[in-house]
Amino acid sequence: MGIPEGYCQCGCNQKTSISTVNNKNRGLVKGKPLKYVRDHVNKVKNYKGENHPQFKGRIYRRGYIYLYMPSHPKATKQGYIAEHRLVMESKIGRYLKSCEVVHHINEIKDDNKPENLLLFKSAGKHSIRAKHVLKNNKDGRFISPNNCQWLTLEENAAKGNS
Repeated sequence: MGIPEGYCQCGCNQKTSISTVNNKNRGLVKGKPLKYVRDHVNKVKNYKGENHPQFKGRIYRRGYIYLYMPSHPKATKQGYIAEHRLVMESKIGRYLKSCEVVHHINEIKDDNKPENLLLFKSAGKHSIRAKHVLKNNKDGRFISPNNCQWLTLEENAAKGNS
């Protein structure tokens, strides 16, 4: 038969307040009882993360792509992690440390191809060495600031310059 009007629709059996306004978008009619006690609608609908009707598995923030992975040890409290960090983790075979910085060689924040990413040990090393990355090189190589030689990402990692 259902829950009678005037009682919270979540099933808690609490009486609801009477609406003081008309609002078509929220389904409110002045003088009629509300459908839910305050904050109980979220208990029923659970619109978080993958349960949200508009959930696509990724979000864009400040130009970067973040993927919903709440089980990842470095995920935000909302459950997201930057895709470029995941790509670098899979490339090197371990989780990144919080202090490590991933740099996009071509400076396009959503271009997360492994060959476009460099790993730096810290933000300080990133700010010094990223200036030496050549923007228009077509072979994916950059100049190491230590010895001014052309190095690939793999050669750079082997020398310990990351």
